[in-house]
Amino acid sequence: MRDFRAARARKALWPAIRYLRGSSDAPLLIFGFHLAVGILAAKKLGLVPGPVIYREASSPRANINRSMHWAYRFLVGRANRVIAQNRQAHDELASLGVPSNRITIIPNPCPSLTLPPIANAQPTPRDGTLFLSVGRLAPEKGFDRLIRAFPVYLRSHPNARLAILGEGTERARLASLIQDLGLRESVNLAGFVQDLVPWYEKTGLFVLPSRYEGQPNVLMEAIAHCCPVLCAAGKGGIIEVMDACGLADCVVPEDSFEQSFAERAGYVLAKDSAAWQNARARLAELAHPDKVLARYLDACGAPAAASFRATVRSQPGAAATERG
Repeated sequence: MRDFRAARARKALWPAIRYLRGSSDAPLLIFGFHLAVGILAAKKLGLVPGPVIYREASSPRANINRSMHWAYRFLVGRANRVIAQNRQAHDELASLGVPSNRITIIPNPCPSLTLPPIANAQPTPRDGTLFLSVGRLAPEKGFDRLIRAFPVYLRSHPNARLAILGEGTERARLASLIQDLGLRESVNLAGFVQDLVPWYEKTGLFVLPSRYEGQPNVLMEAIAHCCPVLCAAGKGGIIEVMDACGLADCVVPEDSFEQSFAERAGYVLAKDSAAWQNARARLAELAHPDKVLARYLDACGAPAAASFRATVRSQPGAAATERG
């Protein structure tokens, strides 16, 4: 591990290039668009030896400023391999000029799949169902529409509760919305939580209301813990994960999320528990760390990649941080 003592990618660029020039020609795997653009430009000038593999962190069209889209065709497209998290990101990269034959789809790993599933505690009628949502408090996460949709469910289930975990620039606006809708007793902005496992244990329904996601890691963590899940059909990789886990019927149409939320929540809560166990098993086929590691090693040209196994240390509450 090398520390370049740089808070921004642009400040780390030249120290990184100097280091790489004196290093071996081992494959270089880059996480981060702006750093990748700088290093791929340096490689084009012959300053960086060895193959370069770039991993796209999100939806390139939604996450990267339009003024920088040219870099995909002229720099990112020159990488030896480009890793996309899902088919949606693959197609966006191709539309921006990255050759399709250089793009490999590899989902994020889900560390919780290395642990046994937890046992969800059934709420008592007096306690009501706990709805849980997790993520950065930002407009794209859609917490505002979840809060607006929740009162309809409360009309027939007045003891239900909604907890939103995370911090961000939208806290004041969301708090004001909760106040205006008279939901202070039912909706809680609980802030950042380091260990999510106790929350998963008592969650009746995990909700992902995002307008777009690159790879919905927090959704995969909830599925790995066998939580019932309900998602908005946002842009990016949401639908792909739900389809892969056999949960297409647990997706709310994007254009009617607020109107359909209460009805769909009731439907999901009535599903047999076997559906969530099956979803975890199918997620393991997609995102178990051992499988993801082998695919990364293969993309980087490592020999006998399938013979490697991941040693994963669980990071409690990792899904509460924003990981792309």
